[in-house]
Amino acid sequence: MRIQMSKLNTVLLPYPQPHEQQRISDFLERKCKKIDNTIEKQQQVIEKLIQYRMTLLTEVVTQGIRKRDDCKKSVSEILPYSMPLNVKLA
Repeated sequence: MRIQMSKLNTVLLPYPQPHEQQRISDFLERKCKKIDNTIEKQQQVIEKLIQYRMTLLTEVVTQGIRKRDDCKKSVSEILPYSMPLNVKLA
């Protein structure tokens, strides 16, 4: 269905006064800033969790699930971490 331009030009469309438009704009700006801040904080939490995960994985791979005092220093340049005594490099 198409509306002819001549008919559309006769339709009165309501819109808020300039001061009300400014109030709406200010409100939306405040809410958007709050949302942006929340997103940024959540991204920081995600980054910290990713770092923790990587640290935990590295620790488990290099030292085993149970930390032991009986670890040896790795001779590998690829994996320069201490390892449990019972781990042998191939």
